Amino acid sequence: MIKHWQEYCAGRFPKDPLLEEGRSRFFETLLINPIDYSALNGLGNILLFQGELDCGRIFREHARSHAPKRRRRLLARRRTTLELIQSRLKAAEAKVTEVRVLQRVNVD
Repeated sequence: MIKHWQEYCAGRFPKDPLLEEGRSRFFETLLINPIDYSALNGLGNILLFQGELDCGRIFREHARSHAPKRRRRLLARRRTTLELIQSRLKAAEAKVTEVRVLQRVNVD
């Protein structure tokens, strides 16, 4: 995550073999225990960092619903990661749109 933070902030989601391996391991864990809140949360985080924001959010919400009460508050605070990524994506999309508009104006 830290390795690619600048890219995430710019709205890009680079391929990382460690994320793929982690994703596979969390799925294996969930095959054994489908309500393991740690695996649900971990998989949700990996999906976020692979650009699958809606799926990541869903897995993280399920993690929160299956977590013990004392852990729910901590997981709720971590929601800011998703919000940060989404805000950076919106900013990056706005810049791309602005550049496209400027390109059209210059061409016309």
